[in-house]
Amino acid sequence: FFSVCAGMSKADEMLQRKTPELTVVKTIAEYQAIRRKLQGTVGLVPTMGGLHEAHLSLVRLSAQRCDHTVVTIFVNPAQFAPDEDFDAYPRQVQADIDMIRGEGIASAIVFVPDREEMYPSPCPPHPDLPSTSIPSVYVDVERYVEGKAEAKSRKGFFTGVATVCMKLFNMTSPHVVVLGKKDRLQCIVLIQVAEPLCSLGIG
Repeated sequence: FFSVCAGMSKADEMLQRKTPELTVVKTIAEYQAIRRKLQGTVGLVPTMGGLHEAHLSLVRLSAQRCDHTVVTIFVNPAQFAPDEDFDAYPRQVQADIDMIRGEGIASAIVFVPDREEMYPSPCPPHPDLPSTSIPSVYVDVERYVEGKAEAKSRKGFFTGVATVCMKLFNMTSPHVVVLGKKDRLQCIVLIQVAEPLCSLGIG
């Protein structure tokens, strides 16, 4: 799973660097090999890419609070409604990576899984998610958002967000997750779901 240079794994290379440099990984196995060797606290900033200053402020906050920062970039098909164009969502992965690199964080990892890595097998369809984007297991949070205007206008959206975030939380094993306050209802739902399912702090 690793590229080897002079007998050293990517995980070992990262840990021995003296100057800030970004590590980009695409598979769970590759990320977790690095994660097992990290000492200190890990902050997670989950994103769908298309980064801008607001995202970078979250990255900086994670770097201030934690020894290591992980930024995930994954356009989550499970949170797109049937009438929303998943394929048209902007993707600029290399530009996003360059922006994170420009922050000069001492220990940063960008985790860029593809769809098969996140959702390796289908399951029976969830009534509120598009049939083309069904994850293998979903976290149904509709009762948390029942009656909310955001939920009425985007049916199944919060279940899709909760599902991908719980998977990312468990894959990356962070101590802290940094979320933007702009998406207040998302934050409330994720806190309610994460507390019984994960052991981490959300800031």
